[in-house]
Amino acid sequence: MFKGYERRPAFGKWLGNAYKNPKSSFMTWLGRGLPVQGVVNIRILAIGYDWRTRPHSLLNCWTAWSVTSRDLNQEKHIGGQFGVGRKLFGEISPLTYAIAVNRQIILRKIQNFQAGTKFATKKEYGDLPVSVYKHNSLIRRKLGTVDLALQENKAISLGLAAPHIDGVLIAPGETFSFWQLVGRCSAKKGYRVGLTINHSGPDSGIGGGLCQFTNLLHWMVLHSPLDIVEHHHHGEIDLFPDFNRQIPFGTGTSIVYNYLDYRVKNNTDNTFQLRICVTEEHLRGELRAAQSLPVKYHVKEQDAYFQEEADGEVYRRNKVYRSTRDKRTGNETAYELVVENNAKVLYDRTLINTPIRALDETESVST
Repeated sequence: MFKGYERRPAFGKWLGNAYKNPKSSFMTWLGRGLPVQGVVNIRILAIGYDWRTRPHSLLNCWTAWSVTSRDLNQEKHIGGQFGVGRKLFGEISPLTYAIAVNRQIILRKIQNFQAGTKFATKKEYGDLPVSVYKHNSLIRRKLGTVDLALQENKAISLGLAAPHIDGVLIAPGETFSFWQLVGRCSAKKGYRVGLTINHSGPDSGIGGGLCQFTNLLHWMVLHSPLDIVEHHHHGEIDLFPDFNRQIPFGTGTSIVYNYLDYRVKNNTDNTFQLRICVTEEHLRGELRAAQSLPVKYHVKEQDAYFQEEADGEVYRRNKVYRSTRDKRTGNETAYELVVENNAKVLYDRTLINTPIRALDETESVST
């Protein structure tokens, strides 16, 4: 183990200005360059040999911070902390990619063990008495020029994952974790190659498309008192034009086994249940509860528009709010911002079906 920056080996110079940045470490670099299903903001849980802190044990080296797609871009193209034009570790070769992925998986397992979280695992296949919210998500969608075979493969993968979630009970004090229940996807288990997003662009990988599953879960949870404790958002890019959109743009999720998870905690005295099934056309979901809720939730979009920036790029912007109303009185008891999106449009602007605002037009509207 390295004892300090001053005693670092010769290759330490290769790390650029690591000594100036307390987040700089070789082990952090190992985790970069990983494709995810819809990633924009990814949380790096790093065990790093920080050259300044001189850690005395591996577990004392835990650090955590967020790395945005913009950060990754700057590091790769304009000389971030590891030098101009240097590839991310996960991009060097298939071997380094596998090392980076498995490192992240191991770190998350250690974190789970240390946290001692009580995960929801018990299932009940009889419905709890109260229906809180239900939603159907269309499986096969037109996504630009994406190969339709990836959509068919996604349907198979969703069908394999659904039984792992269906019927699960989230008792008071328990945390629901998508990956704790579904487990790692593999071809051996029957999962197929589906659509993923790699460095802000479409790609493919085993189990690709399962983010649609957590999108459905997230939309239902937003209509409940369950607390979202882990949610990775992908609202900085708009990859595909709308196709029969039913929910507001930017309310999706990003997942990768197991270090990008979707988790919710039940901090109420009520027990909740997820019912999931896959039909020929839809992924169907329903959130049920043991007791009726005293309030009702409504999620809506506001200030939605497309805008052309000075550089000619088009951005999609909106705000999503959640309203809470007392069922007995009808009074609104809470009104909160869920998310604000500012997404770069990556498809042809001719596919946008609403007027595109000019920059000065938006400024005049806001004033």
